[in-house]
Amino acid sequence: MSDQPITIDGAPEHSNRANAEVENGSTQVLPFFSVSTRKLIVMSVVTLGFYSSLYWHFKNWRAHAEATGEYISPKWRAIFAPLFYYSLLRRVAVVAKAHDVPFRWPPILLAGAWIIWAIGTYQLPDETWFLDLAMVLLFVPPQIAINQINRRINPDADHNDRFSWVNKIWIVIGAALLAVLLWDTVFPDDLGLFKPVIPNEQPIDETEGMIG
Repeated sequence: MSDQPITIDGAPEHSNRANAEVENGSTQVLPFFSVSTRKLIVMSVVTLGFYSSLYWHFKNWRAHAEATGEYISPKWRAIFAPLFYYSLLRRVAVVAKAHDVPFRWPPILLAGAWIIWAIGTYQLPDETWFLDLAMVLLFVPPQIAINQINRRINPDADHNDRFSWVNKIWIVIGAALLAVLLWDTVFPDDLGLFKPVIPNEQPIDETEGMIG
């Protein structure tokens, strides 16, 4: 068995190198992270947004660093993803234009919408948690462009559209958790996960303050 670390996708840690195109002794590394939009949405939902809000950013920044040699920290850019999302989208737009791939969504619009959506849903009641899951839709337009870019560079590269055994484990765990959250949202009296904790009120002594 390989000693390489396994990612959430069930692929070796340096799988982007496996997507490289070797031709005439040269290696061409894909500049961004390939994943089908179906898989992106499913994995984001079952991981409660972890896949798109953290993992997706890390994979894209690392792939871009490998392809360009740019000295950046994918880990920290993923942790502070809202601060670097515009920068990532700008790079996607530049590479898309270089390869004649349409990307008509302004980076500032997508980056701003993500921040506004995150702040807006944070202000809503806990029972509206499911609105956070729809945030993955903001990552679909750049992913479509990324997939087209990678296919232009290497049509034979892995498109990452299948669910690995690691993905399936996440799906089972996530589906169970989503079922519990959904049940508690529809029937709040059963589990009470979103009920505020109210301290027990002390009984009022009616004789207190009376002159005996």
